Amino acid sequence: MALTKPTGNIVDFSSSGIHLGGTGDANLLDDYEEGTWTPTIQGSTTAGTYTYGTQHGEYIKVGNMVTANFRIDDINVSSAGAGNFELHGFPFTSKSTTLQYYWGNVVLEYFDIAPSTVSLTIGLRDGDTQALIWETRDATTNGIVSVTDINNTTSADVWGQITYIST
Repeated sequence: MALTKPTGNIVDFSSSGIHLGGTGDANLLDDYEEGTWTPTIQGSTTAGTYTYGTQHGEYIKVGNMVTANFRIDDINVSSAGAGNFELHGFPFTSKSTTLQYYWGNVVLEYFDIAPSTVSLTIGLRDGDTQALIWETRDATTNGIVSVTDINNTTSADVWGQITYIST
């Protein structure tokens, strides 16, 4: 099979950015950014007080698409919060849509999650900068990790990544 070169402008460089697939605002890529952010945790009902051995986030933003990576190691529970485990501080507010959440990957260490949990997923609320951690459970209703599920008051860790559309 012979490959043929597409006709028209696939990439057009201009002073306002790069046009992909043609000209016009819908095809303009004019924003690229890399940076760091500081993730924090708290309970949804009562925030609690936590300190961290490591607390680091990095992101890449291309247009309005953000990929955020994070790690919080050695979470020290000074005063336990209550309610859902919330991860705060994402670098950009997510776009409000009918999706309700943008989904990503997460790993927990030293947490007591439900025994029927088969997978964990991080869900960044649309229109927000905070996320919840969801438990997909076998043969029962899915749940949300509670901030009181931290089972080691000095060594719990949370790591993850999520890609979402920003405002």
